[in-house]
Amino acid sequence: MQMSPVTGRYIFLEPQDKQFHLSHEIDPLWLKFDYIDLKENHRQGEDKAYADTLNRIRVGNETEADIQTLKEKVRHELHEDILKEKDALYIYGTNKNVNKMNKRRLKDLKEEELIVKAVCLHRSIKNFDPAEGNAGEVNKTPFQKELRLKLGAKVI
Repeated sequence: MQMSPVTGRYIFLEPQDKQFHLSHEIDPLWLKFDYIDLKENHRQGEDKAYADTLNRIRVGNETEADIQTLKEKVRHELHEDILKEKDALYIYGTNKNVNKMNKRRLKDLKEEELIVKAVCLHRSIKNFDPAEGNAGEVNKTPFQKELRLKLGAKVI
């Protein structure tokens, strides 16, 4: 039930580069791994009802009560539950909103900002400078053209 990587592929699929098809066919790396089948969900702790709700949603068998449970857990950023948690985690649907929150959090830190610019290389183009996407990313990649950091900033 794992989602595929964003802008990526599952590791066990045939390689996209044709030069690796034969080696994948003869001796696929994926089959060399031992795996552990996890059967018990510890993520929701003691909240079995919430865990059951999430399990139904992940297979498309959600109920109206499940949807209502999720809606009750959504908090606007000015909600009292969020305001009392200085380091609350925000989940956004767009990189633009993520970047906006990151800028706000960095601004709150007193340390000096360090800007690391992406180094973009191309096999046949000297001084390659790819286009920048709407959210500051190197076009058609998940990477930012500039990475802004400060001592004390949370990094995932």
